[in-house]
Amino acid sequence: MTIDEGLAEAHTALALEAMSHRYDWHAAREGFERALERNPSSVDALVWYAVLESGIWGEADRAMQLMARAERLDPRSREVRFNKGFLPLNAGRPAEAVRAFESLVASEPEYYGGYEGLAIALAAQGRYEDALAAAQTTIAVADPNYDLPIGYLGYLYGRLGQRADALKQLEQLDELAARGRYVSPVTRAYVYAGLDEVDEAIAWLEKGFEERTHWLIWVGREPFHWGNLASDPRFQDLVRRMNYPTPTAEAR
Repeated sequence: MTIDEGLAEAHTALALEAMSHRYDWHAAREGFERALERNPSSVDALVWYAVLESGIWGEADRAMQLMARAERLDPRSREVRFNKGFLPLNAGRPAEAVRAFESLVASEPEYYGGYEGLAIALAAQGRYEDALAAAQTTIAVADPNYDLPIGYLGYLYGRLGQRADALKQLEQLDELAARGRYVSPVTRAYVYAGLDEVDEAIAWLEKGFEERTHWLIWVGREPFHWGNLASDPRFQDLVRRMNYPTPTAEAR
């Protein structure tokens, strides 16, 4: 593939592909660096680089610096505020993430991302009833063909012991797929993890690995979602194959 080496957007796109589908964390980091060399004011490059540093490399301070630059450049961007909310969550501070997403919901009540992030942050605190309410609102305002909110709702129903409701979300995912819409294997894995059906959850995560789906990149970085799978050797092997980088001493 040939690209215009002078375009920050081209390097950002290649970095995103390396991050989201090849799971090549070093190539992704190098790509975002090249993008910012071409255009230090690229908000897209700054945001995604911050997400990579926070969620994959565990470099919380570096991620906050990058996101702060993006926020200064575009302080009204909902995408910046949405992704910024995940930085404290990745650093093990879910209460801070909850506050960030509550603020986003209050200022952008029609934006599904605020509710989606809030549901995830609340679930990380074990507040499944509150997370369920946020997830139900996500469903109400999101694109009905977006599979993640459906699967995440199923995860929360499972965590709350509402098996029949969780299984209904799997049926909805089947209906989406039957209509030709993309359904990530990880979306189904969420539901089975919520139901504590470890074999099914791991089988779908493996499909995600084979498919190189974007949603799998967090599998070894979200203990609040996959904790009931963590002791299974098959899950441990999957995480090993993700080849996550080791944070620097300063980030630990």
